[in-house]
Formats: sequence, C-alpha cells, structure tokens
Amino acid sequence: MLKKISGLKDHYIICGYGRMGAIIADEMNQKSSLFLIIEKDEKKADIIRSKGMFCIHGDATSEETLEKARVDKASGVAVVLDTDQDNLFVTMSMKTKNSNLFILSRCSRKDNESKLIRAGANKVVNPYTAGGHRMAEMLTKPQVEDSISLIPNKHKELNLTLDEISLKGFDSFNEKTIKQCQIKEKYNILIIGIIKKEGETIINPNSEAILKTSDKLLLMGEVDKMNKFKEELPK
Repeated sequence: MLKKISGLKDHYIICGYGRMGAIIADEMNQKSSLFLIIEKDEKKADIIRSKGMFCIHGDATSEETLEKARVDKASGVAVVLDTDQDNLFVTMSMKTKNSNLFILSRCSRKDNESKLIRAGANKVVNPYTAGGHRMAEMLTKPQVEDSISLIPNKHKELNLTLDEISLKGFDSFNEKTIKQCQIKEKYNILIIGIIKKEGETIINPNSEAILKTSDKLLLMGEVDKMNKFKEELPK
C-alpha cells in the first residue's frame, strides 16, 4: 500500500478518521475519488485498510507523515482531527508544503475560524454551527426539505448549494409556468428538477413546465442568492 501511495498525485487527503472523517471517506469512496486517510489509531487504520482504502498509520501533525501522504502532490485535504489546535497546526504545515492545496478544515469553536483561515484554510466548517443553522432554517422555513453544499473541484471559489424546497404555500406559483414565476430572473438560481406529488421527477424542466403547490423544486445557485429566495418563503 505504501508503494502505491508513493506514486499518488492530484489526490485528496483526509486527516483523521473520527465520525466526520469516516463520513467523508465513505462519500468519496462511493464516488471512486482518489484519496488516502491519515490515522494515528492502529485499530482504526486496520479498519480503513480492510475496506480497501489507502491509509497511512501515523500522526498528521508529523512532517514525516505528511511527506508520506505526498501533500506536495495533493489537490485537496480535509483536516478533521479531534482538536482545533491540531487542525490549526496541520493546516499551517500543509499550506507551507503546498501553497496551491485546497484545505477544508473543521473547527469546534467559532472564534478559531479566523485563525484557521489565516493559517491557510480555504474553507472552515463548524459541524455544530452548520448543523444548528440547518435545523433552525428547517424549523423556521418548513418548505426547506433538504440542503446540500456544493464545492466544484475546478472552481473552489464558488459557494453553491442544492436545495429541495416544497412549494406548499406558494399560491402565486400554482398552475403557473416556470417562465411566469421568473425564479431565475428574480433570484438568479436554477430549477434543475421538479418532484411531483406522485413521485415523478422531471429533470431540467423547460420554461413551459407548469408548477403546482404540491410540487417540490430542486434549486441550485450561490448561497447568498438562495438565501434571498428563502427569505421570501411563505410563513
């Protein structure tokens, strides 16, 4: 395995195989992405390898471990260690070794977000804040069925989201065409799908497709523009 890892390039690195690291790894494994995991717990490392995933058993805060992971040849890294202090140190070390590396770092304290950004993280995720924000949004805006953050590989500066939103309460949209509703024109977000009450899904609907309040829309756009649309959701 180490011999194969030594030849990797344009790969992704996951530092830490805790709950968040395991979820990221499973998602990337399902997508057949090229990645490796750095994990210092030997039992966890054995579990990772038993699943057929690349793993380096070592401490991500060690420069020797980072060199084995070929940080200088990697495309991106998710730093999801147990403490903000370790995440900060690893973020700084990795950015020093590869200034072009896209770094997504986890933090548990909000006041550490700015420190991680200064250390070289491109994006910082606080799972508690993000989870709480999503729950608050779903509580106050029941029409929001689901929301997924999208970060395109080649355009990491884009902050996109894919949202599933119910049209319940949108009486002004009922029996109107997409063109008449002017969602794209007003909010600059795209309708990429319609989920009908019967379960039928219409992908990439044309402008003459008729909407009903029993429908759910799959919308994609930049986070700030999507938020503007959500602000106008019926109470």
